[in-house]
Amino acid sequence: MKDIVCRIKKISSLILSLSAILIIALSGCKEKAQAPYSVLLKKVVGTCEVFDKLPSGISKPVEVNFGNKVKLLGISVDKESQSKLKMSYYWQIMGDPAPYNAAFVLFIAKDDNKQVMGNDHYFCQNHPFAELKGKFVKETYTVVIANPAVGKKIDVGIGIFRPELETNNRLKITSSGKTPTMDNNTAAIVEELTL
Repeated sequence: MKDIVCRIKKISSLILSLSAILIIALSGCKEKAQAPYSVLLKKVVGTCEVFDKLPSGISKPVEVNFGNKVKLLGISVDKESQSKLKMSYYWQIMGDPAPYNAAFVLFIAKDDNKQVMGNDHYFCQNHPFAELKGKFVKETYTVVIANPAVGKKIDVGIGIFRPELETNNRLKITSSGKTPTMDNNTAAIVEELTL
């Protein structure tokens, strides 16, 4: 019996020691607070040009109407290097889409239908929508090709969303012509690429 009590005391002492070591090791260990998505979107930098008529040079014209507020009129994609794409999006502003003030761009691998990268950004940064109504907009971004996308066939899907909401945060597509849609009619598949 004394032997069992002695073993229990040793095990208890060992557990207490390990617990103390664990507490000391984890004290001061704090998880990094994740920044809200809206803060991350502000870090995505591109250019926004405003025109009175649609500029030329669109390599893939489309006509996707998002809620009778914004039309996507085309996309141009140029491979700048093995690791970078230059993406231009052409929009027509029909009305103020606020609070749906951001564009999401999905790069989805055709072989497994998984998103391998993105180009989400605030719509036409630094320009208020009142200034853009009735105008045409060309946004241009440099997109780094993520490793999971290299060598794959990719569908590029685009939509308009409100980053502050967790649910029902996407603007519905009113019409898309021959352009296929996905995700309950909230994104248009506007381009196919091989990266």
